[in-house]
Amino acid sequence: MKRDLISDFIKKQIPTLIVMLSAVIGLILLPTQISLSKSASGSVLGPRFFPSVMLWAVTILSAISIGIEAYMFFIHKEAFEKTTWGSPVQYIRVMGLIVALIVWYIGLKTVGFIIMTAMLMALTMFLLGNKKAWQMIVIPVGFSVLIYIVFANILNVPLPAGVLPF
Repeated sequence: MKRDLISDFIKKQIPTLIVMLSAVIGLILLPTQISLSKSASGSVLGPRFFPSVMLWAVTILSAISIGIEAYMFFIHKEAFEKTTWGSPVQYIRVMGLIVALIVWYIGLKTVGFIIMTAMLMALTMFLLGNKKAWQMIVIPVGFSVLIYIVFANILNVPLPAGVLPF
């Protein structure tokens, strides 16, 4: 009986553990993915700062989530709600987003930040249920251009221009 409880708890934590493991892998790979220029290496807020903070936050919050769940389940003896599985369409959307993120990463240097990010944002909006074409064009393009301007011109963090003449 006790073994079944532990097994149920672990099964319930699999998504959180996957997110936590992904963040830890990101922390390990971060130095190999974001190089430091000579000017950025002397700065406190270099190009690795924000990704590092986000990855540490995800790792710590995942651990807290698992701890709270364990406390509620084992100490307070609160039973888990019955897990309901989503429809196949939801899983296809998640897989589509994962594939889109991989394509974004691969095409970032050659195609460019603005185009790839706008395409990723538009596809994400579509997968989340937005059907308004004007929103799926204006918001991703405007947001991608704004991010590019802020990072490239204000924060002096170079982003790949790709095919655009920047």
